[in-house]
Amino acid sequence: MKTLNYEYNDMNCKVILEIGSYQNNGRLYLGLINRYSGDYFLDITVNLTYESLDKHMAFIDDFAKSCGVIQFIEENQLGKVMSGQGHSGYNNYTIVKFDIEKLREFNKEGVDQYLQDLKKRECRDKKNKSKGMER
Repeated sequence: MKTLNYEYNDMNCKVILEIGSYQNNGRLYLGLINRYSGDYFLDITVNLTYESLDKHMAFIDDFAKSCGVIQFIEENQLGKVMSGQGHSGYNNYTIVKFDIEKLREFNKEGVDQYLQDLKKRECRDKKNKSKGMER
């Protein structure tokens, strides 16, 4: 896997992009892992179950946003900030549409698994909708 450089304030760290999906709804999950220690570094996304999103979009974690993750996403051309926001409690969450092919450059296995999970969920949802129409 290719590494990325994460810079914020005086911090400079080599990171690996972790890519997956949230189990309850199959949405895109992104996180960062420290390249050298293998330790968790930062969750980029947060799962807002009751907010709607299009494919390959995700809500950006508030803490990650405060640590410069939007700049990191833009500098590495990983995605584009969209208009609109997600809401939970008193918080508003930025929406980013991620470039799946760009993410694949950094973690092919993670993207492939995410797309496989997404396809399974879409098939299951389609099957459930058609069953509901038969009744």
